[in-house]
Amino acid sequence: MSSALEHPLADAVVAAAEQAGHTVPSVTDFGAPASRGVIGAVEGRRVVLGSAGFLRDHGMDTGSLSTEANRVRGDGATAIFVGVDGTVAGIFAIADSVKVMLTGDNRVTAEAIASRLGIDRVESEVLPDHKGDIVEQLRHQGRVVAMAGDGVNDAPQSPPPTSGSPWARAQMWPSRAPA
Repeated sequence: MSSALEHPLADAVVAAAEQAGHTVPSVTDFGAPASRGVIGAVEGRRVVLGSAGFLRDHGMDTGSLSTEANRVRGDGATAIFVGVDGTVAGIFAIADSVKVMLTGDNRVTAEAIASRLGIDRVESEVLPDHKGDIVEQLRHQGRVVAMAGDGVNDAPQSPPPTSGSPWARAQMWPSRAPA
């Protein structure tokens, strides 16, 4: 069995709960089977978090939250279903946040796009052969890097992005508290 502290999304969920003013109880009997979700005991209750299929495998029907799950997916988040003692209790929406935009566009265009997307740092007017250098600098600083673009000018010069970012934000939408 793994420790809850070893799970890459645990920090994001705990941080979001604490930021919302919740006290986070300890987890015992923790497991993360087949990367489909997690299971553990919290204050004597069996808690299951994962995909709709993972909860169905544990005898829970997630249909009541399908509309809300699709809404958070439409916002670019992953819907993580929560079950407590065999009853679906809610969903978490977990999404990576973009911190740096690296583009060949001019500064005014880049800042306008970054502002709409909530991006903190903009590197504009960067030629394709220099993008790889900036990506390497970010990775050397321990940053997790993912790239999106047309690939026409970027792919040949850029190092492969890293994935599996543990840096995520989490929000929770409860449906109802289990009895």
